Amino acid sequence: MAEEDKNIRAIILTGKGRAFSAGDDLEGYPGSGEESVIMGNPGIALAMQGKYLELQLSGYQDYLQKTCMLIMNSGIVSIAAVNGVCWAPEILYAMDFVIAADVARIAQGDVRNGICPGGGSTQILPRLLGRRRAIEFMLSSTEISAEEAYRIGLVNKVVPLADLMTEAEALARHMIGRPYHSIKLVKMAVTKAQELPLTDGLALEGWYSGISIQSEHF
Repeated sequence: MAEEDKNIRAIILTGKGRAFSAGDDLEGYPGSGEESVIMGNPGIALAMQGKYLELQLSGYQDYLQKTCMLIMNSGIVSIAAVNGVCWAPEILYAMDFVIAADVARIAQGDVRNGICPGGGSTQILPRLLGRRRAIEFMLSSTEISAEEAYRIGLVNKVVPLADLMTEAEALARHMIGRPYHSIKLVKMAVTKAQELPLTDGLALEGWYSGISIQSEHF
């Protein structure tokens, strides 16, 4: 894993071809007829068998939820370079920076397909955009342009497709000049800020700030 390699300071996530993410694998859902794929997921397998107590006790967490939390607390700077359609946008919500090509289109289509999102959207997106914007985006299930995504705060910057990777790489080079420990502590504090009362959050910030000066980079 990148998190275990201290030589990795930044990652850029992009797609191949016309899509950043094409959406969920429908073979993994009930009704697809692909029982081996469905039952290969330990959480879904228990739910399909009605073993909800076992599911609760197992501590199972959706892989996308775990990935989002890892990104949000990592000392590695994460940059999404959205090169086209993005129909599974959960990972964007956790990234540190999102640069979108002008041709990008983004949608959260779970409600349209009759399901509640399970990859972290209902918890991370309201913390990113606020409840009103998050509700609108998830319930409408409509595709929005890169410019609209920028307007509502879902992406940091919109650039021509030809410039996408150049912009992402320039940002990565800029960020790797910052100390790892200060990046990680800031990200951890910001993530915790979403769940702590202000007084507790300020105390946590004070603690992180105090220990950060022990680094040789200070």
